[in-house]
Amino acid sequence: MALKGVVVTDGTTEETIEFAELHEATWTPSSLSIVADVDQNGTTQTLTRLIPITQLSALLVRQIDPGLTSAIVGGVIVGAIAGIAFYVTGRGDPSQQGG
Repeated sequence: MALKGVVVTDGTTEETIEFAELHEATWTPSSLSIVADVDQNGTTQTLTRLIPITQLSALLVRQIDPGLTSAIVGGVIVGAIAGIAFYVTGRGDPSQQGG
């Protein structure tokens, strides 16, 4: 999961914090600790914040490009099948070849 931000609430208002770059996120049973760069009024500032789970309203997650993901998964599958076929047929081991 690529975390790109959080939505924090105090019960009456919500604050959306989007990260330009997330440096660290640490979960505990009671809180989320984050260190991230955020853009504020055109400048990037480092934010360090401890958010109680009770105030965490939502997580913003980066979308994964389905085309790129499919290509990577397809390549891994084809490579695995080719590797297995190569091993099973004995084409990679000279001692297995007839002659």
